[in-house]
Amino acid sequence: IDSYRVELAENNRAVVEGDDAGFVKIHVRRGSDRIVGATIVAAHAGELISQLTLAIQQGIGLGAFTGVVYPYPTRGEAIKRAAGAYTRTRLTPTVKRLFERWIAWRH
Repeated sequence: IDSYRVELAENNRAVVEGDDAGFVKIHVRRGSDRIVGATIVAAHAGELISQLTLAIQQGIGLGAFTGVVYPYPTRGEAIKRAAGAYTRTRLTPTVKRLFERWIAWRH
């Protein structure tokens, strides 16, 4: 199991509302993005966990959350940040090098 944790202190909505204590932690099966569990310790945790519950029930991987457009600022962005952390682990040195060349070519 790999786990991806995001502190609510990194979430703009939580900071603005003064409820930035807590975290979102998402657990995936190692080698895949299959969500096998999640822990949310924060104000409004009940409003966030349902997204992850649905993903587990429907077999939606954590990587899919990188494509979700969240209104700004919302606490749900913490889930997207965890998905981004997962996605960054998927960059092999070869893919990273190709991506850097593609970015340089576009600019």
